[in-house]
Amino acid sequence: VTNPLMDMHSPNIEISARIDDGNGMKVALIPSTNLTKPHTELVGVSNGSNPLEIVVPRFEIKSVEQNTPLAAVTNTILLTLKVNCDLLPGSTVTITGLTGSASRNSVLRIVDHANGLGEQGDWLSSGSMTLTSVGMVRRQTYEARFNLTNPATSQTSPPVRVGGSIKAVFGDMSRVVPIEMDKTGAELQGVPNGSNPLQVLVPTLE
Repeated sequence: VTNPLMDMHSPNIEISARIDDGNGMKVALIPSTNLTKPHTELVGVSNGSNPLEIVVPRFEIKSVEQNTPLAAVTNTILLTLKVNCDLLPGSTVTITGLTGSASRNSVLRIVDHANGLGEQGDWLSSGSMTLTSVGMVRRQTYEARFNLTNPATSQTSPPVRVGGSIKAVFGDMSRVVPIEMDKTGAELQGVPNGSNPLQVLVPTLE
């Protein structure tokens, strides 16, 4: 059975039977009765063990910020993430829209003190970072940091989105539809909106 692409609660499931004599003649009927469900949590989903209890994976917390808006310097990007289900090992989280960075295609070190994400991420100069889950769970909020190099010219923070693919128990993937991440819009180092990712200013004397 392939699950649907929408949230739904497990339906009532009944079972009944007919007893035949072996020659196609009905001997008796076993009345319909409701099947018992386990009502246990599965991959972080309440009642997830119940048949066709479906949750569409989505990010409940999805913020992004930076630690400096100054041009041509190393800049630490901070992601804060929480998902509505467990991300089994091998699931991926993809950040897109981090455009304008001077960082080239590379494998970057990821710092995650909650140990839900792998120690490395795949960075593409087009502005995407792909992280791999090593066991993210629904009840935990994760903070992941990695370093980029700011461009040498001023720019406004671009729209940044987060999506991913969540590995299911049989190894197939459930897609997380990309959604725009939240920014704090706070002033940083005297720069308006300087906390927003890749909001960059070339310092000048006024």
